[in-house]
Amino acid sequence: MVFGSTAEYPHAHLGARLRAARCFEGVPAEEAARLCEVPLWQYLSFETGKRKIPATGLVALQSELGVDREWIITGASLTDRLLMLSDEDLVRVCDFTPESYPGRAAPSAVQLRLYIANQKKIDRRWAAGVELFLQEPTPVSMRDRIDAVAEFGFRAGAFMFVVQFGVLLVLMLLMTGLGFDLRLVQALLGASLAGSMFVVGFSLSTHVICVEAEKRAEPPVETLPLPGNLKPSAFSEPTR
Repeated sequence: MVFGSTAEYPHAHLGARLRAARCFEGVPAEEAARLCEVPLWQYLSFETGKRKIPATGLVALQSELGVDREWIITGASLTDRLLMLSDEDLVRVCDFTPESYPGRAAPSAVQLRLYIANQKKIDRRWAAGVELFLQEPTPVSMRDRIDAVAEFGFRAGAFMFVVQFGVLLVLMLLMTGLGFDLRLVQALLGASLAGSMFVVGFSLSTHVICVEAEKRAEPPVETLPLPGNLKPSAFSEPTR
């Protein structure tokens, strides 16, 4: 959730990459929501960055659509991530077998790095296309600002209720043991507990109203995908 004067949603950049990957593959939002096993309104909140897409959803999208979940999470392309590996790990990940190069030695880590660096040209071509789908972070709507305040109020009210109830219980036991009159303390703390419960109830009702409004909101218009012959190298698994 967002709170205060935040200009964008907390997971806006992750959501933008998620949307870019989906649009690049030409997959409707409804299909992506089905693969993530969530309602459409909730999936769209992943793409705006209001909510963080769960790991199970990213795994499903990678398995069914071939998108690169590591790129969605970090923004680093496949070649960038390979070049970050140590020489030993790079050779192990590439997993070249003697059968792959009959009569010749397997490429060294230096040769692999040179080859992968050349592949960054493909990355640049891919990035130029994906930029069509990488939108500016969606500004936080007034409804979501109200929802964030309501969520904060619910948590604060629930916390205060627990604290006040504990204080009331301790004071009642203490003052009963000392023989003091409990009526004034009970009245004050009772009023305080009632106030906390009002805040909790009001905040919870406001949150429910905001969520229902989000469900009824019109989905955004889809951006047309790029031609199918332009596929990103960063959305595929490393070649073995």
